[in-house]
Amino acid sequence: ECRWEDDLKYVSGLHADSKQIQATVLAKRLIESLSNRILLELDLNHFPEEQIITIGPSELGNYEPDSFDINFDGDLDFQFHDRMQSGVNHQYFVYLFNPNSQNFIFAKELSGWSFMGQGIQLNKLKKTATYSLINGGGQYSFEKIHFNESGGINFKEQFWNDEIVVKAEIEQKFHYLKSINNLGVDSLTSTKKLESDNMESQYNALVEWMTQIEND
Repeated sequence: ECRWEDDLKYVSGLHADSKQIQATVLAKRLIESLSNRILLELDLNHFPEEQIITIGPSELGNYEPDSFDINFDGDLDFQFHDRMQSGVNHQYFVYLFNPNSQNFIFAKELSGWSFMGQGIQLNKLKKTATYSLINGGGQYSFEKIHFNESGGINFKEQFWNDEIVVKAEIEQKFHYLKSINNLGVDSLTSTKKLESDNMESQYNALVEWMTQIEND
């Protein structure tokens, strides 16, 4: 019932015998086929390094739209990420469907990072969206957004670890913050001894501590 439409501007050929060309992406939008009404206009300012793309015989850009229902309200939403980003962290931009205006609106508060490789992680049973980030040196951070029955944000939880403190033993600090309307309402800090200082050990220890907090 809908189609993706791209506006492209020819830049130059790669070389004489190539079947590919380079083009600048001017606009990308989702259009309702029957009415030609624009449902989503992608803000290309989020993807500055990908404004010039290579177009092959069957390729119309590197943007990857993934459909999901991020706030569990029964309506389809979208997340976009830039495949050309380097490293394990990828930034995802969420467009939330507005049932009143019948179009998709950029949701800054629901956009975020993920190193999972599969985008923002959803838990339908708990009605949560989980974001993740590797900060380097074995430091990780997670954010969980909890939604209410109408699709609004109920509260947020953040989990992160500090740099390892080496004294007589290897230790690491874990932090927890719960916020409602961006105001902190609960927090917790814990110190745990680690068997080793490798990244896997640090990650597993933080995830184990997160699970304990969630189950309490």
